[in-house]
Parts: sequence; structure tokens; C-alpha cells
Amino acid sequence: MKSKILILMAVYNGEKYIESQIESILNQSYHNWQLIIQDDGSTDGTMKIIEKMKKTEPRISVTHNTTEFHGAYENFYVLLNRTKNGDFGVDYDYVALSDQDDIWDDARLATEKKRLDGNNCPCLVYSNYSIIDEKANVILNDANAQIGLVPHPSEAIFFANAYVWGNTIMFNKNLLLKINITKNVITSGHPHDAYLAKAAVLLGNIEYLEDKLVKYRRFSGNVSASMWYKLSAKELLKKLAPAKRAETLGVTLDQSYQILKQYDSNNELLNVIVEGGVQGVEYLLKNRIKRKQFLRMFSMYIVFMIGTYKKWVKFD
Repeated sequence: MKSKILILMAVYNGEKYIESQIESILNQSYHNWQLIIQDDGSTDGTMKIIEKMKKTEPRISVTHNTTEFHGAYENFYVLLNRTKNGDFGVDYDYVALSDQDDIWDDARLATEKKRLDGNNCPCLVYSNYSIIDEKANVILNDANAQIGLVPHPSEAIFFANAYVWGNTIMFNKNLLLKINITKNVITSGHPHDAYLAKAAVLLGNIEYLEDKLVKYRRFSGNVSASMWYKLSAKELLKKLAPAKRAETLGVTLDQSYQILKQYDSNNELLNVIVEGGVQGVEYLLKNRIKRKQFLRMFSMYIVFMIGTYKKWVKFD
């Protein structure tokens, strides 16, 4: 029997693009999937559109986030926990994540499933992507070529959240069963995709696919609208200012610190995050941890050396 893929979509006020997102799922070349859509209290026409499409597609299921945890990340964390706990009564082999406003390549599910097949350890795959605007015009053809989506080595993923994007993620059931999304994780304010990717590095394996399997829609209304590809030189310099870089790195390392404590408390990296300074820079150099953009990499080293990121890390 063919492996079943469970597609998880967390939605909120997505009426403008959700129909095209779901249509791209319906057009997948791999057909053994079920889509579970969890609404977080939409006040627009999102649910009306979903219910209309659901009438002609039995593979679509709808549920609601009735917990106390609300927001883009929280909704996904809750949905992941409910899936792990078997709330939907669906047997599955793999889990794919979906945003509410993108367009998938027809081969996304088939391509990612093929990479996961036969991998018994907890494993996550993710892919390259292109970026489109409100009208689905391509404004960036190759994200990997622009910013670098492959962490070298894998430990680099603990120093930046720009490698793995949730709308390209698929992972096996083994990974979901291994992770423990606690209340502290849900309320941390940290992104769910970075959490999954970092956990996969510690618990099993993470793999990158060069195929551009998602057209990632960026517009003023979504969570990551203010992105590097459209920043002016002045805005970029502001983003790279020492105080801003300290905050960005600190927030990233806070999540990394919490995940390391949760899954690998003896990891050398824990002490590196705590100490910073010369020891931290030596770790970065020894492991050749770097970013594709020189200015980002240079500022990361400086912030790590002087330790200003520590303000943002919740140490015990």
C-alpha cells in the first residue's frame, strides 16, 4: 500500500489566496494524502471557501484551534501536537506542512516522499523555493542562490533561522513521535519550522532538496513580509546594525539553547552559547560555521565575540 502523507495547514484570515493554495495541493502528482486545515478564528471568508472546496474533495478535513494558544506559530504547534496525539484518527507515514497563500509545484509531495522513503530514523526534508508577489509573478527565482539554504555544517542551523522554511517541509512519523512540544515551546514565540529543523538535526537527520518545490508568496499581510530580497541599502544596513544583529542572533540562540537542553543536554554547543566570547568564536571557526552573505557572517562573529546576544537568551 502506498505511504500516506498528512498535510497540515494552519490558517487565519486567508481568503485572498487560500483557494489557489488548496488547488495546488489538489493538483499533486502523488494522490495518497489527506489535508487537515486548522482555523485559528478567521473573521473573513476563509472558512466559506474551505467548506465549498471540502464538499467535492473528501481528502480535506477541517478543525478549529480551541486552545488558549493563538497566533501563526502557536496554531501550527497546536496542530502538530494534536496530530501526534492521534486526535484526527488518521494513520499516516509522513507529514507535510502548508501555508495558506503559496503555490506548490505539482511534484512537491512525490519528490519529498521519495527522499524520505526507506529512512527509518527521525528525518526531515525541505527544499529550495521561488518567491512570488500578490499576483503570482516570480520576483525571485532561486532562494538558495540568493541567501543560501544549506547549513554547512548542519550545526550552522542553530545560528540562523533562515535555512529551513516551513512551507517546504516534510518529515516522517518517527520525527513527530520523538519531539515533545511543551507549553513552553508553544508560548516561546519561536517559529515552528526552525524548531522542527533543529530537533531533526539532534534526533535524526535533515536533508535539503535543490528542486524549487514551492512558490512562496510574499505580501504586506503575511508573517514574513519584510524580507531581505526587497530591502533598500539603508534598510539592510539598519538590519545589520550591531544592536539589531545582537537581538536577531540572541532570539535565534534562545530557541537553540532551549532545544539543546530539551534533546541533547551534553552537546558542546550549549556551553558555547552560554560562554560566547573567544570560546564561541573558536567554535564557529573550528566548525567553519558561516553565512552566505559576508556582512551577516561578519556581524555574527562580532556579536558572538562581545556577547551582546546574551540579553535575549533565557539562561537557567
